[in-house]
Formats: sequence, C-alpha cells, structure tokens
Amino acid sequence: MMGNLYSAPSADICNTGRSLFQWGKKGSIFEVASDANQLDVDGQLNLGVSVYHLSTTFADKVSEVHGNSNPVKIYEILDTIICPTGEQVECSRDGRIGAAYVDAIGDEDTGPATHMLSYTWGYTVQSIVSSLSKYCQDNDLDPKKTYFWMCCLCVNQHRVNEAREANITVPFQTFKSTFEGRVRKIGHVVALMAPWDGPRYLNRVWCVFEMSQALQVPGIELDIIMPPEEKEAFGKALEDGTGELEDVYNVLWSVSIENAEATVEEDRKNILTLIENGPGFHVINTGVSKRIMTWFLSSAEDYAYEILNQGGMSPHCPRVVAKIGDLLMEANERKRALDLFNEGVRVARSNETISTNDGGYILLIRGVLHRWEGNLSLALENFEECRKILKEVKCWKTADGSTCLRQMALVKEMNGDLKGSIKIMQESKAFREETNTLNQQQGANLLKQMGHIYKKLGKEDKGEKYIMNAFRIFQDNDLMGTSDGANIHFAVGTCKLEKGDEDGAVEHYQRAVEIREKIQTIRSPQGASQLDSLAKLLRKMGKNADALLIEDRATNVRETL
Repeated sequence: MMGNLYSAPSADICNTGRSLFQWGKKGSIFEVASDANQLDVDGQLNLGVSVYHLSTTFADKVSEVHGNSNPVKIYEILDTIICPTGEQVECSRDGRIGAAYVDAIGDEDTGPATHMLSYTWGYTVQSIVSSLSKYCQDNDLDPKKTYFWMCCLCVNQHRVNEAREANITVPFQTFKSTFEGRVRKIGHVVALMAPWDGPRYLNRVWCVFEMSQALQVPGIELDIIMPPEEKEAFGKALEDGTGELEDVYNVLWSVSIENAEATVEEDRKNILTLIENGPGFHVINTGVSKRIMTWFLSSAEDYAYEILNQGGMSPHCPRVVAKIGDLLMEANERKRALDLFNEGVRVARSNETISTNDGGYILLIRGVLHRWEGNLSLALENFEECRKILKEVKCWKTADGSTCLRQMALVKEMNGDLKGSIKIMQESKAFREETNTLNQQQGANLLKQMGHIYKKLGKEDKGEKYIMNAFRIFQDNDLMGTSDGANIHFAVGTCKLEKGDEDGAVEHYQRAVEIREKIQTIRSPQGASQLDSLAKLLRKMGKNADALLIEDRATNVRETL
C-alpha cells in the first residue's frame, strides 16, 4: 500500500501521483479495471479538452478571476475555477452532483483525447496554454480538434477531495495499471518542462514515472516541449553571455531519474524499483536526454534564424549563431550547422558585423567544422580571416585569438608538421596566460592537445603532464559532463594504457562513453572511435562478451552517421 495519496503540496502534483482516479458511486471505492477498454466506458474517462478552449474560454476565465498582473499556477485555480465549474453538474460517471471540469463544459470543446499532457501543478496556466498553442502550430494541428487529457481538468476533483478527507490509500500496482491503460488508449504523451536550464519536472518522481511509462509502452509517441518563452530565454542567455553550451550539457547531465524526489517516500521507492527492475535507469535517462536535446537543437536553430531574418543586428548576433551552430556540430548535425554558419556569415557581411570580434568568432567556428570534415584549405581560409579581423579590432591577444591559433595549429598537425604545430600552440598558451583563461575549458583543451603532440614528438612524460593538468582543470571547473570532458577522460585512459594500466584505462574509456551517451554526442565520429577503442581494449583483457556489446553499439552509431 502507498502512503497518503493526497499529502503532497499541490505544486508537486503530476498526472499520476495524486489525481488519476475515478471513484465509485459511493465515492469510497477506487474503481479500476486492468483492461483499458473497460476503463474507457463511452470514451468518458479519456475525454480531453480542446487546445482552442484552453487558449480562449479557459484562459479568459483565469484572467477574469485572477487578473493579468501575475502568472497563475494550476493549483491556484483549483478552488476558484476548476471545482466551481462542475460544482452543480451531475457527474456522468457516478450520477452524483459534482463533475470534472471536462464534463461541465460544452461538447464542442471536448472530445476523445488525442494527447495526454504530463506536467506539474506548479506550472502556470499561461505557460501551459502558450506551450500547447505553439505545439499545435509547430505540428500543423487544428486547436479545435486537438484534445488534451489533463489530470486537473479531466479527473473529478470533487471525488479527489472526498478521498483526501477520507484518507484513502490505494495499491501502487493499481496506479500503474490505470495509467498504462490510459496511455495505451490515448497513444501520445506530451511532457512539458521548464525552465530550460533546470526543468523542475525531472525532480518529481511521479513525473519521472509518467515519462518512463511513455517510453516503455510499445507504440506510444512521446514529445518533450518547453514554453515558447523558454526558447526566448535560452536565446537571450546566449546573447548576453549568461548561457553557454555547457549549460545545455549540464541539463542533459542532470537527467538522473534515480535522484527524483517524492513527498511520500514509499511512492519513490516503488517507482524507482519498477524502473530498475524494468528497462533500468540508464535506458530511461538516455531516452529523456535524447528528447530534451531534440528540443534544444530545434529551439536554438529556430532562434538563430529568427534573429538572422530580422537583419542580424541583435546584440552579438554572429557569436550567438556560432554557438548554436557549435551545438548542432556536437550533435553531429553538421549539414544543419554549415547551413546556419553560411547564412550567419552572409548576414554579417551584409550588415558589416563581420568586422567585429563576434564576426571573427563565427568564421572561427565555421572553420572548425571544415576541419572536422577534412577540408583543411577551407578551414585555414576561415582561420586566416578570423585572425585578420581580430587583429584589426585589437582583439587578437584574447581567448578568441588563442582558440584561433590552436585551430591553426591543429591544421598543421593534420598536415604532419608537428614542430610547427607545437610552436603555434605555445603562442596560443601565452595568450591564455596573459588573459588568465588557461584554467578554463578551452585552455584545458589546448593543454590536452599540446600533450598529444609532445607525445608524438617522443616527449611522453611532458605530454602526460600536460594531459593530466588539463584533466585537473576539467575536474576543478566541473566540466566533465561535456564532449570535451569525454575527450579528456579518453586521453587519460590512453596514457594509462600506454603505461600498462589496463584497468585504469578501461575505467576512463567507459567514462568517456557514458558521458557521450548521456549528453547525446555518442552519435558522432569521435563517439564511434571511442567505442572502437573501448571494445578493442576489452577484447585484449579477455572480456569478449562486453566487447561484443560495445562493438554492436559502435556499428549502430556508424549506421546513423
């Protein structure tokens, strides 16, 4: 048995955990059937509210009752709008007075649910309405014919209140079967998350339960969305410098459903045990991260084109576009990244912002993409123009200038000129020492690359020292949950392997792969290469079964490239 189902603060309520119930005619017995069709008598239990109704009549009522000065959270309208709407209406399910909101409004505003909304009652009405309206717009859905099942509106809250007063509890398996039946019947779950840099949704175990069920039930579609204002906030953060790519990776890195919380500890234990004994935490975490990354990519790309279409005169536009293109690159969306870079450079040339340090930066990052693609001449062309611009605007001896030098040095390395490469990197290092940026992520990347080259030049001890210094910078700055963090783990693993420490090497190789899987950058040439190295080492250690699994994963990754 579970604890008191209604003891949680209203802001924590999700679809399942506190109100996924339909009560018998006496209001005292929890009626649930294992068969989804039995649950859906005449389609009533899965009746949804149209997005059109939510964005018009419902939103207008909230404004009328609560005003427009402050956002209103769902739990704040329970006693002012939701319950009063059905207070004098006969419930179609039990024949008693007091009906769910969905049963108390006009038939033209309701229909068999096409989607289930997974959310928390701590979200505002405004963010929910704007999110669902944008969802319809983005997916070419008619708001009048798109019906969302929402627990606050589609469960009879009068019966929920009666149950709370009676202190009634129900078995966890009852919840599971009820929710699974509803998910199967509706077939499409939309999870709403906010804010972009730390979705509260992921901290609530009942929300995690809904997400895990949507991921496990065959044939169920799952979308993760965020309010339109979150896309704007994300873009503005990139503009004003308060947001970086590391923030995206931090969100993905923080997806750990095993750490989700619940007001009732028994709820948490039951849900986590269910997941652990089923697909496992890793599978669910990865599935959630993948969908969050999809949101970041599409939202960021949309934002970039919006500011470019407006003339590209917003603050630091070329740099913002470069950052977003860099995010696309890391996710192995290289064609999309190149198209964005090219449009960004075109606009910057037309409005002359190319002749700024931000203009130089977009050329620099476009050059990195060309280098990744093996087009060294085009890469060098972009790096040279970046250097020229940075010198003209007196921003050469800066962090950007250091990065430009490092990229030019990498081209020399790829052309076999190791001595020329290390010479340029030494100059790059001097820039970072002068600007106190050596102990940052790009400074650590520079040290790591210098370590590789020193090792190639036969200076193994010096090379390892540089790599370990880079590793410490990543640790000290909490930067391991990034693609560069995966790469530094891999570099340290290689150092250990060269010294005969196979156990130490495999530990770091596995960590590199785990990081890439969690932040959704495993689907890349680097990801495939690191999987290959891990599999090869496991074979060498006689762990053939483990090696085979990794080899299969590498093959799957390559098939997507």
